[in-house]
Amino acid sequence: MGEYLNEENYQRYNTKVKKVGKILLIVGLSLLVVSIILIILGAINFGNSALGENERGILGGMGLFAIGSFMSVFSFALAAAGGMCLMVAHRREITAYTTQQVMPIAKEGVEEMTPTMKKATEEMAPAAGKVAEEVARGIKKGLKEDK
Repeated sequence: MGEYLNEENYQRYNTKVKKVGKILLIVGLSLLVVSIILIILGAINFGNSALGENERGILGGMGLFAIGSFMSVFSFALAAAGGMCLMVAHRREITAYTTQQVMPIAKEGVEEMTPTMKKATEEMAPAAGKVAEEVARGIKKGLKEDK
């Protein structure tokens, strides 16, 4: 087997991809929850400050809303990357599952089509033989003319 195409390497790399995917997904979803909380707090306290009613600054309602919105974009991207890693890591299992769903239907379809295809082939065989004869006759004629 090749250097890259063997089961040991697949299992080792697949385990790493699963771990990275889980970490990214957990971090992304955790940050997404925090960002949603910040957005809600920002919306509730719009115009007030988190430090006190007289203090207005970056931690005011608008600031919390902005930080939460900005953070939600990156947290969603992290969660999406983690989900993609997990999809890639489980692709073999997903493919096996879908194949198990489709295989009985495909087998039944082939069994149903076989008699029809056999009959069509038997009916087309004489015509195909005539075509082959004409092609062979044309080749022989061309060879005679070249001499």
